[in-house]
Amino acid sequence: MTYSFIINLLVLHWIFDFKFQSHIMAINKSKSFKWLSIHCLIYSLLVFVLCKPIIPTLIIYSILFVSHFIIDGITSRMTSYLWKKNEYHYLFCVIGFDQILHYAVLFKVCQ
Repeated sequence: MTYSFIINLLVLHWIFDFKFQSHIMAINKSKSFKWLSIHCLIYSLLVFVLCKPIIPTLIIYSILFVSHFIIDGITSRMTSYLWKKNEYHYLFCVIGFDQILHYAVLFKVCQ
């Protein structure tokens, strides 16, 4: 993996995980599988932007979708709970850990 590939991976992850996530997705993914699924479907489109035909795209797409669904399914519920409790330090710790998990998956499937 080259330095420029890693930077592109991080930037694209940010765009697909944050910029393409609407307010309604962000607010509701912690309580609705519908909104969590829509967010994960959009996020997983990263594969088609990032991965070349060398890698079986459908397999990578599925791995990203499932892993993102599991990670966000857990962490969004945790952050929602922490937000209600005004536990902002722990909320941001969870968000940071969420990002580390996403990066680990991306680096593994895109190597």
